[in-house]
Amino acid sequence: MTTKTAKRRTRKTRPVQPETPETPEAEQASTEQGGKRYQRCPQVVQIPEGCPKCGSTRPVKIGNTTPRALRGTVQGREFNLVTWRHCICSCGQHYRTRTYDLIPE
Repeated sequence: MTTKTAKRRTRKTRPVQPETPETPEAEQASTEQGGKRYQRCPQVVQIPEGCPKCGSTRPVKIGNTTPRALRGTVQGREFNLVTWRHCICSCGQHYRTRTYDLIPE
């Protein structure tokens, strides 16, 4: 009869990183890479397309998502991807929404 010894699991700890950069050059590099770690992000308001019949913006079912890599402009902004989604509203209306992935200026 053999006895099995249980392996002792140890928790691996990560090395502690300093919260603030040590040099002004490091601080400038961190702000160039996206800012401070807990900086608030700007909020963008986007009004979704709604049902053409009742105006609801909550479809009951979303299906047949079709992304296409197309380039063009919409409302003076350039985009590189268009996505169409087939939606069904609670009122029974079938419609397609179209979203654009805009290229940053």
